[in-house]
Amino acid sequence: MANTFSLTLKAQNSHPASTVVAAVTQQAPDLIVKEQSLQSAVAQFTSGATNTVAIGASGVVTVNSVTQVDPVTGSNLNLTNHRGLSIVVKRADEATAPTYAANAVTSTTSLTIGTGSKAFTVAAAGGWVDGTRVRAVSGANHANWMEGTVTYSSTTLTMTVDTIGGSGTLTDWTLYTVPCAQITSTNFAGLTIATALPLVEGSGFSLFFDYVSLSNSDVWKKKATNGQTLTVSLAGVTGLKASVFALGD
Repeated sequence: MANTFSLTLKAQNSHPASTVVAAVTQQAPDLIVKEQSLQSAVAQFTSGATNTVAIGASGVVTVNSVTQVDPVTGSNLNLTNHRGLSIVVKRADEATAPTYAANAVTSTTSLTIGTGSKAFTVAAAGGWVDGTRVRAVSGANHANWMEGTVTYSSTTLTMTVDTIGGSGTLTDWTLYTVPCAQITSTNFAGLTIATALPLVEGSGFSLFFDYVSLSNSDVWKKKATNGQTLTVSLAGVTGLKASVFALGD
């Protein structure tokens, strides 16, 4: 007798040939998502500028000072009961690599690896944009480097270093633009980031809250207060898209 198949969600081969193995039935729980539960794409940024998402009175969201409107209800978008935050960075066009404000430049300024303000002397007309994130790497040993945001004036590139690798006092620097979105936050969704968090292409950041007990009932933490601000900087980099998502009540 040939093998016999019984099918519900997938075929089950009988074994031995004279016996039919009972089919396995898989059940999935009902999935219910309320309209207000996923307030997606609170903001999307693709320019090379610095952008802000702010929560005002009654949790009303503004992006670059423009009030966001719920496409379903036509009312102001608000986050009075939001319980999560997600930021995703992708290419604006999947077929096109991000472009940068400046090519790599060199500097022979003697500097000691460490955090804080570092001034590099570089060639004029480097094309740097204030706020760009830059990494300075030692030509002799790439394990020695400093990274941070920069300002540029004439032949001086001043880097506010917040991340380092290696050690030493070096004079063989090559400076590269880091293609990324830089995120800072003032209590946005309960999140405060004072030092810019760099998110490169293909990366993201998520924050979700737990239940709390109020009046003997479990509810999601409410995180929406006038003055909460999220800043997304794409200064010096074009071709990246930063999307900010919020999970509602």
